[in-house]
Amino acid sequence: MDTHLILLIAPTMTALVLLFAPQWQARHIERRMRAGDDRYLDEQRSYRAYPWQRNPQVLRVAGAVLLLMEAVYLGLYWLNP
Repeated sequence: MDTHLILLIAPTMTALVLLFAPQWQARHIERRMRAGDDRYLDEQRSYRAYPWQRNPQVLRVAGAVLLLMEAVYLGLYWLNP
């Protein structure tokens, strides 16, 4: 199996989750913010500063863009002589 395909497994899974189940990621973020645990303090600051990271519509678009970028990358890799 080609290394490029192996390296794209995790980003592809992330993109599919963002594309088809963005509300899951938004609920996960909200749950971690409500936990108030010190381990998530930096993440909480980031999520409060950038609320678009919790918006399911934005997460769905991010998943679609990530899949598109992967397709372009693979296309360029396979078509390059």
